[in-house]
Amino acid sequence: MEASTYVEPGATFNGQDLTFKGQVVSNTLDASYSASFFIKALDPANNFADALAGAKVITLPASGEFTVSATAAELASGLIVQYGFVVRGINANPADSAALGNIQITSSTASLTENTVASFNVYPNPSNDIISLSGINAGDSWIIRDFQGRIVAEGSEVTGIDISTLDSGVYFVALNDNKYGVKFVKN
Repeated sequence: MEASTYVEPGATFNGQDLTFKGQVVSNTLDASYSASFFIKALDPANNFADALAGAKVITLPASGEFTVSATAAELASGLIVQYGFVVRGINANPADSAALGNIQITSSTASLTENTVASFNVYPNPSNDIISLSGINAGDSWIIRDFQGRIVAEGSEVTGIDISTLDSGVYFVALNDNKYGVKFVKN
């Protein structure tokens, strides 16, 4: 038996540093099963083989924090990025599921890593309602992503960007090709 649950965010993480992390709160999984967490980069040009060759598939700890990262170079354009969990073991009757145990995980997130060579900045940071971008060129466009890499806003204006409808939290704003991101906080 193999059961997977994963996120496949399209091209969101191609060319970006990616970290998938969380915490195992409880792990009562029967010893006849194994659980892993992973980042995979499937290559459509190579029968969807993992371009990372399984190097980012790691056994889930019995308790405590877990983390796995992949660099922008490892997640090149054209690869299909996935992050998530897999459980392997013997086939079982669903009626026995309570006796076979479970795993509880919290705060599992995937995030873009802030690129410190970005030539632009966000101000004020943190902000409640409006942000502006400095150090960008006319005609540049921007994309705001949440901490899980989802696009939550995009545009081309550089001052008076309304973030009032965003939930409180950490976001990244990236320009044009999304290779350079700057982190900001929405109060």
